[in-house]
Amino acid sequence: MPSHGSGGSKYGSASKFMDKSLGRRSGLDCHISRSFECSRLATAAFYKELYKAFPTAKFILGTRDPENWADSFGTTIYKLMAGIDQAPEHMQEWLQMCLKVTTKCGFPLGLDRDQLIKGFIAHNDAVKQAIPADQLLVYSVKDGWEPLCQFLGVPIPNEAFPRTNNREEFWELIKGAE
Repeated sequence: MPSHGSGGSKYGSASKFMDKSLGRRSGLDCHISRSFECSRLATAAFYKELYKAFPTAKFILGTRDPENWADSFGTTIYKLMAGIDQAPEHMQEWLQMCLKVTTKCGFPLGLDRDQLIKGFIAHNDAVKQAIPADQLLVYSVKDGWEPLCQFLGVPIPNEAFPRTNNREEFWELIKGAE
């Protein structure tokens, strides 16, 4: 599978656009070929560009209760970005990228909980407007494997759906990175 920055293909161009927009010398955590995997933080900011580069691709909009999202986001990555000056040096570049992406998504630093909720709803509505309904799965992880696998046309695994990414795990990962 070619790397995100290879050649002049539309795949390389899409990731180069993301890199340039974020002011990065090298790529996001992406690999692009006929399938495209990328960190969800970055794809949240570039869904229009990704749709333009991959007009027949399927998109998954992970959603949840806006109030729960604002509480979680506000006490994890948003809080970490607000304290970027106190973060370890080796985390600075990553946090700068996060700040650029979240700002592009409509979440600059300084928003209160109500503004985060409104921004979350507005962002999800914008994605639904930009991506054709037959190519978009509006998905909640609480729904498990079935709608995800059905949308992707793959069999449902014979294992429990993974449950992770809670606030405590986030801070444990950050502590481990320091």
